[in-house]
Amino acid sequence: MPKFSLNDQEMEILVNYLKTLSPENDYSPGVDKETLRFATVITDDVSETDKKAMLDVLQAHVRARNTQTRPHKKRVTSGPFYKTESFSAYRTLKLYLWELKGEPDSWDQQLTDYYNANPVFGLLGGISTRTWEPIHRFSERLKIPTILPITDQPVVSDKDWYTLYFSKGYYQEGESVAAFIRELNDKKKYKKIIQIFDRNSGGELFAKGYTDNRSDQAELINIDLSVVNLEDAKQSLGQLDEQSILLLWIDAEKGLSFLNKINDSGLSHSPIFISAGYFSDLQKQKIPENIKDNIYLTHSISLPEENKQKEFIVSRWLQREGIEKTNFSIQAKMYFLGWMLPGALRHMRSEFYRDYFMERFDMMTDQNYAIAVYPRLTFASGQRYLAKGCYIVKLNPDASNNELVKVSDWNTN
Repeated sequence: MPKFSLNDQEMEILVNYLKTLSPENDYSPGVDKETLRFATVITDDVSETDKKAMLDVLQAHVRARNTQTRPHKKRVTSGPFYKTESFSAYRTLKLYLWELKGEPDSWDQQLTDYYNANPVFGLLGGISTRTWEPIHRFSERLKIPTILPITDQPVVSDKDWYTLYFSKGYYQEGESVAAFIRELNDKKKYKKIIQIFDRNSGGELFAKGYTDNRSDQAELINIDLSVVNLEDAKQSLGQLDEQSILLLWIDAEKGLSFLNKINDSGLSHSPIFISAGYFSDLQKQKIPENIKDNIYLTHSISLPEENKQKEFIVSRWLQREGIEKTNFSIQAKMYFLGWMLPGALRHMRSEFYRDYFMERFDMMTDQNYAIAVYPRLTFASGQRYLAKGCYIVKLNPDASNNELVKVSDWNTN
C-alpha cells in the first residue's frame, strides 16, 4: 500500500475533501439496492441502420450482464463473509433510450427532461453525426459519466472529466496532419497552406486540429465554405504551386469538385490532404488519376487488413447474438464497451459513486485485443481520449480496389 507524507496544509485539504464524500449507502443518483440505471443517447440525424447497429450490440451486452447477475444475487445470503461485499455489488442493469430531436441548442432541455423523469447513474455509448457538445456539457453540469459515445465531433478539453471518448475525432485528424507536415518540411520548406473547410459538416474541427498544433512558418489561408461561395473559394486554387499545400476538410461531393478543378487546371504539384472518412470507396475511385499521387488521406481507424482476426471474433459474436453485421465500425466499438463495462462495475464493489466509476476506467490496462477498429486504446488517469493516433495514407496507384498504403505511423505528434 502506498504511503504519503503530508504536511499540515495538505492534511487539511484531504480532510475537507473526505468530508464532501457521500455517507455509506448514499449512492450517486441512478442506483438503488436492486438496479443500476444507465441511458444511451441517439440524435435524430442518425440513420436507422446505424442506430440499430449501436443499440442492438449495447442491449445485447446489458442482457448478458443481467443474466450473469442472477446467480451472484443468490450468493449474497450464502457466500463466504469475505466475498459478501463483492457479491452484493451486483445490480440489474436498466438501459433507457434517450432520443434527441431538432437542433443541438434544444438538446440540453430534452436531456434535462429525460433525466428528471428517470435519473441515471451514467450514459453508455450513444451516437450522433452532429456535434456532441450539448451532451458533453450536460454531463459536465450534472457530473454524469458518459462512456464511449460514437461521435466524430467531441469536445476537446484537457480539463473536463465526465466523458470518455474513443478519440478526438475530426480534431485528431487535423492534429495528425500538423505532425505530418512537420516531417514534410524537414525535406522541403512549404511557404503557403490553403485550408478549405465547411463548418456545416464539422470541417472547422479538422481545421482547428491542424491550426492548434502546427509548427510550420508557412502563410496560412483559411476559407470557410459556410460563409464563402463555393465557386469563389475555387478561385483560391490559382495560388497553388510547388511550395503550397492544400487541406480540403469538406465532404466528398464538394471535395471532388475541387479535385476536378485542380486536375483540369493542371495544378497538380501540391500535396493535397483530405479525410478518408468523407470519401466512400466509390468516391475514392472518382479522384482524377493525374492527381492521385498528390493525395494524402487521414485515416482515423485501423486499415482493413490490420485487424482481420479481431474482426472475425466480433463477427462471430454478432452471429451468435443474432445481430446482422451492418456498420461494423459502430458494432465493434459497442462490442468493446460491452467488453470493458463488467470489469469497471466489478471493481467498484459496492461503492456506487460516479467519480469512482470514471476512475475505474482510468485504471484499465491498455487494449489491443477486444477493439477491432483501432490498433490500440490507451487508458491513464485523467485521459479522456483513448485512441492517440491517426494514419496518413495514400491510394495505391497500382491497384484498382482503393487499396490504401500507410505513409505514417499511428501517432499525432
